[in-house]
Amino acid sequence: MDWLGDIGSTLSQALVQAPIWVQMLVLLVVVVPIMVVAAWVVMWVVDRVAGFLGGKVHPKKASEGSSTKVENHV
Repeated sequence: MDWLGDIGSTLSQALVQAPIWVQMLVLLVVVVPIMVVAAWVVMWVVDRVAGFLGGKVHPKKASEGSSTKVENHV
């Protein structure tokens, strides 16, 4: 596993010494798609947990008095 640490160290040193436009390009091409996939995974987990909990967690229905009309908030 030392090889993995060596690769990470080499890549991080190369990025630190690279011009800012290269760093931004790496950010856009590598980091942003990884964060998008991570967000999808988090949304999937939240949907699964909500489905597992069933009807225990649900927003108020309009018939239960949760309204966004101005007349109801005055």
